[in-house]
Amino acid sequence: MVPDQVRSLGVTVNGELVLKHHDRVEHVRTDSEQEFANALQRILRVNERWLAFVEGHGERSAVGQANHDLSLWAQQLKQRGYHFQPVNLAETQAVPDNTSVLIVAGPQTAYLPGEVNIILRYLDQGGNLLWLTDGGAIHGLEALATRYGVSLPAGTVIDTAGQLLGLNDPTVALVTASLYGPHPALKDFTLTTFLPTAGAIVPLSGSEWALTPLLSTGNHAWLESGTLQGEIRIDTSDLHGPLTLGAALTRAGPGKQGTEATEQRAVIVADGDFLSNTYVSNSANLELGLRLINWLGGDEDLIAIPARSAGDTQLEMNSMLLGSLGVLFFLVLPLGLLTTGITVWWRRSRL
Repeated sequence: MVPDQVRSLGVTVNGELVLKHHDRVEHVRTDSEQEFANALQRILRVNERWLAFVEGHGERSAVGQANHDLSLWAQQLKQRGYHFQPVNLAETQAVPDNTSVLIVAGPQTAYLPGEVNIILRYLDQGGNLLWLTDGGAIHGLEALATRYGVSLPAGTVIDTAGQLLGLNDPTVALVTASLYGPHPALKDFTLTTFLPTAGAIVPLSGSEWALTPLLSTGNHAWLESGTLQGEIRIDTSDLHGPLTLGAALTRAGPGKQGTEATEQRAVIVADGDFLSNTYVSNSANLELGLRLINWLGGDEDLIAIPARSAGDTQLEMNSMLLGSLGVLFFLVLPLGLLTTGITVWWRRSRL
């Protein structure tokens, strides 16, 4: 490449890769496979995609650094060309017109009736929505559940399958390849995901929305409606598996005004922890979260571009392994060092 071309393309480092698509340009200045994939997604998005995170009721924040917040996931979305903005409905009195996906992520206090009406009006205008609930607590959004034709019963999913793989916490639902539903968002997706303290979604009849289960449990799981103290056992009052943990909903007709969408979309997941800063790096949780947003935003062509998940940030060990390590470090190694010292001293004393 001649110097004039280098300057015109804005190349600044040796080995820099320049991607051009129509009038859009992206620069990749490292040899990272993930950086290349991110740049490819940014340049292939036809229009800007704005994600609006509802706030004001203790929701999980897109910029907060707390364990329960969603900033690590939001940062990954930003690297792939998404923009995000916080929205306090009590202040704005409307969902911004440029919103591609409205995200309601685990509120802790009840929405005001006027705020609920703003969300319902957004749906009436064809808006797409991601709703993350926690344990059936929907905090004033009963009308939203009714609109989608679902029930979100209170309780926590108990999944004993993880114990076979060394997970001692039965409140962590384990979703494997056979438990994913047939859906474009999950095409060729076979990796395991973890949903801690999840709830369940129960579809109701008579809804204009078509519901497709995305994430399910096996027959062995149940929704525990009682306390999680002491020994947990299934009883007749509990909802028996298989249970739906996440669902995609669609209805025919024009999508959001100003777009060419032919259907309106929503995703409900009865868990917000799986995308939290604590758990998003576990197994394929990150890729699942990216796939859901790509589908909601109408970017099906980008779903197949995989995310390279960061290594797990937590080390989980069962009690047997912890005990073995304790014996090794606090008994075997000190005794070994003591024995070696005594042996060396004894040999030198005989010289």
